[in-house]
Amino acid sequence: MEDKILLIHPEGKKGVSMNVKKYNVLQSAILDVLTIHGAITHTELITITSAEIIKNKIPFEGNIGWHIEWVKLDLESKGLIQRTKDKNKLYFSLKNNS
Repeated sequence: MEDKILLIHPEGKKGVSMNVKKYNVLQSAILDVLTIHGAITHTELITITSAEIIKNKIPFEGNIGWHIEWVKLDLESKGLIQRTKDKNKLYFSLKNNS
């Protein structure tokens, strides 16, 4: 039986369960992408993170965009990343905890 983690939605909506190994891979990839690229749009975050998973030949089953979205929401709810709005665009970046 695989270990699962319950993801949290930042707006308090019902979360989803995800395989822990899959979560850890995506969490690491998202945080790496934001560390390298800084504030990026939602589309860029999904596209670049997906490309990193493929480039590094990490085996992945399921809809990668959906999984990235849920891990992103979970990271927002845990205060690790933040969303900001500028000129009608949403940007995502690492949260500055200073």
